[in-house]
Amino acid sequence: MSSSDPITQVVQNQGPPSTNVNIAGPPLTLDLRGTEFELSREELTGLPESILLCLFPHGLLLEGYNSSEDVIAVDFDPVSLGYVLDFLRDAANSPSSPSSSIHPLQSKPAIIVLREDLDYYCISPKDSASNVTLVKHLCGDELVKRDEIFGSLKRCEGGAEQHLVDMLCASGFTISDSWGYRALEPHKTCISSVALARLNSDSSNPQHMATAQKLLLFWRKPARKCWWDGVELADIGANQEKVKVWIRRIWTLELTVIGAGKM
Repeated sequence: MSSSDPITQVVQNQGPPSTNVNIAGPPLTLDLRGTEFELSREELTGLPESILLCLFPHGLLLEGYNSSEDVIAVDFDPVSLGYVLDFLRDAANSPSSPSSSIHPLQSKPAIIVLREDLDYYCISPKDSASNVTLVKHLCGDELVKRDEIFGSLKRCEGGAEQHLVDMLCASGFTISDSWGYRALEPHKTCISSVALARLNSDSSNPQHMATAQKLLLFWRKPARKCWWDGVELADIGANQEKVKVWIRRIWTLELTVIGAGKM
């Protein structure tokens, strides 16, 4: 998708995470960078597709994993997964209004999943050339602090970006929301962020229902948007320098409906 397109198209042929899992089997133990999670197979396969793609970019084959004592090593931030699991479990256990509707948006908890993968490139002053690694790390720390979800899109008036902000804010987010979890990836100039929100599917409000219907396009079918922007960071390092930073952002949007299975 070009930078001028809103997230309105599903990414096709994005590869597996084929979760070839027998949900009747024993629980699975995942080792995420030294932190272990024990998940039932049903809970694992019920994770949002965009999260499964991060956990198992080459697909998940469980031949030989017949016991919870068998550990599956996964290169993914354990705090990020913990945030996602806690949110989904809270939503699954929260009381819902009785409904006779067979529509999944009214009968089951629907969750908007928004992820950002941010790569940044520092243009350091000449006198900082010998300390490039430190400058990169300090710039990363500063970018992590800038944790407003829509901060990079607020200056966009009209066009696809404004349409995207309006759609998400009508669905469950607010314009001032921060990322639920945001952190630098170890040994990389990359920042990973994720935020989840309950979908606002109030049937008494036609606008909310119309927006919710649009988001059904992304039910377990993540869509992406990529764009570039730039910032100038001040007071970086011991010399309090200004550093220009180019940023590439990739947003992934998905809708997941708890207990509804796959379409």
